[in-house]
Amino acid sequence: MKKTNGRGRLIVFEGIDGCGKTTQLALLKARLEADGRRAFVTSEPTCKADHVPTPAGRLIGEALRGKTVYSDSALAALFLADRIAHNTDPALGIRRFLDGGTDVICARYYYSTAVYQGGEKNLDWILRAHLDCPDVVRPDLCVFLDLSPEESLARIGKRNGEREIYERGAEMLAAAREKYLAVFERIRALDPAQNIRVLSAAEPADVLAGRIYDEVARLS
Repeated sequence: MKKTNGRGRLIVFEGIDGCGKTTQLALLKARLEADGRRAFVTSEPTCKADHVPTPAGRLIGEALRGKTVYSDSALAALFLADRIAHNTDPALGIRRFLDGGTDVICARYYYSTAVYQGGEKNLDWILRAHLDCPDVVRPDLCVFLDLSPEESLARIGKRNGEREIYERGAEMLAAAREKYLAVFERIRALDPAQNIRVLSAAEPADVLAGRIYDEVARLS
């Protein structure tokens, strides 16, 4: 992959918990930098990023820990507000890095919001709110790390610390996986330019990293 002096690329990783997003983000960043590109890793919501969360991001963090309760639509609105701020922040915003020629690698984006807050009544509203928002950048590539609920639970079980409200068993993880696939189909219908690739997260990390790198190389 050759070094370029143009706009950076936004590469998003999605998947159910335990699929290896953190590992693959780090491996891709290292590979891109070895190619002479600049890369910046971030996460959504911003309460999970390495920088200070937005006001909406702080509220989302409380909700994910079960400390506050919102309706799905209200929480989706908070995610949208957090995402807009994440895109437009003058110091650490996604747009700033992209415009400066830096690749941005982000764990979760609006696909997650559609999966976890989207339902029969508000899914299209959530998708349209993001697709029609001029401040929300469309990813150049979305990589879905596909993993079985059983393997996901096994990996989650090895973690220490407090779990989030969405980490509650195989049934919920299976439902999230199926919802992701349905959301991808729906979002492609609304926006055919969406570039979404589904890769098996059950493969060894180095093999999966190679497949991801090949997908990114096709963007050059």
